[in-house]
Amino acid sequence: MSAWMLYAAHFDAMADYAARRNTNPGPFLRSPEMEGAHREFMRWTGGIMPYGLGAYRAAIGTVLHAQNRRSVLARYPNAGDDYFPAYHPQRVTAPLTPQRALAAVACYEYQACETSDFETTLAYAFCRMIETAAIAELRDGEPWGLTEDHVRPAVSTFPKEA
Repeated sequence: MSAWMLYAAHFDAMADYAARRNTNPGPFLRSPEMEGAHREFMRWTGGIMPYGLGAYRAAIGTVLHAQNRRSVLARYPNAGDDYFPAYHPQRVTAPLTPQRALAAVACYEYQACETSDFETTLAYAFCRMIETAAIAELRDGEPWGLTEDHVRPAVSTFPKEA
């Protein structure tokens, strides 16, 4: 695999999507599958839950940036400091669609997974949070369970088989 440092806009967009859809991350970060993520988030924020969308978004973006940097250094230990521009969170003026949010997570994870502990990091937890929100948004109004009528309707929507 390879890893490269993403643009600040990538972190900003992911952080914006996460912050707007999960205004109270506590229950998610404290869930059993995210063991330790809440503690790590509080460490990143100095023990204070960020108040307000901007502060919360900045905290998430900073975490994502830091893990991307760790990943690149794990893959390329001799990467110089000039390869890692400082991250200064900016406001997003074109919010992500759920589809683009899922694509952003996939790209981010490819660049940020080079550390052996990636699946236990707070950045990984934020990726799961974004995915959960995007999938919920995409399935809005769709049935939760599928019945015979969903998969074998009276009139087939498939082209006729030859």
